[in-house]
Amino acid sequence: MNCGAHIVKYILFLFNFLCLVAGILLIVFGSLVLTNNDGIMKLPVDFVEFPQGIPIAAIVLGCVIFLISFLGCCGACKENNCMTVLYSICMLCLLILQIAFIVVVWVKQDDIINGINTSMAKAWEEAVKNPNDNYMNVYQSAFQCCGVKSVQDYPDAQMPIPQTCCAGSPATCEADQAYKIGCESAFDSWWRLNINLVKYVGIGIGVIELIAVIFSCCLAGAIRDSRRAQY
Repeated sequence: MNCGAHIVKYILFLFNFLCLVAGILLIVFGSLVLTNNDGIMKLPVDFVEFPQGIPIAAIVLGCVIFLISFLGCCGACKENNCMTVLYSICMLCLLILQIAFIVVVWVKQDDIINGINTSMAKAWEEAVKNPNDNYMNVYQSAFQCCGVKSVQDYPDAQMPIPQTCCAGSPATCEADQAYKIGCESAFDSWWRLNINLVKYVGIGIGVIELIAVIFSCCLAGAIRDSRRAQY
């Protein structure tokens, strides 16, 4: 192979090595959340389905990224045309799935917000019935909010304000110390703030993956030409 092909080879190897590390980190992250985050995992499935699926999805995505990146590393290092072409196909499929995911999240964002709001309403109904199992604590800790609409939800329901409604979770939480914003509004603000970040980061990663596909195709062509030149 010529000098340009060798440069592409090493760039592709470095890119895939970084992706391989990212895949391992995703697996570790998902495993830690799955085993240690009691709050999310305590939410009943009939409240909301996807919080329990988030760490599992992270593990699955990490495994997929790890396998594809490992394939790309081996293909570039061994200069194996078959592995490099297979890597290009897998990366292209991953890119298409990623674009589809971003589009679905963007189009369905109102449904996602409504789904979370519905799960909060169910959690609040359960908290009123059984204050000892207050699933609202999960949302209140995550989004630094209190009640569904506001902190006034607790006095109106003749319930004590839980520790999670106050910063630092003190032994007792008074209304004047509690978070003023309700969890519905807090999640809506959080989502609106981060949805653009998800979109632009996803587009950036997609561009990098597209470059990786182009580089891998160029490398596969250079490997094939090099093999032909030897005969």
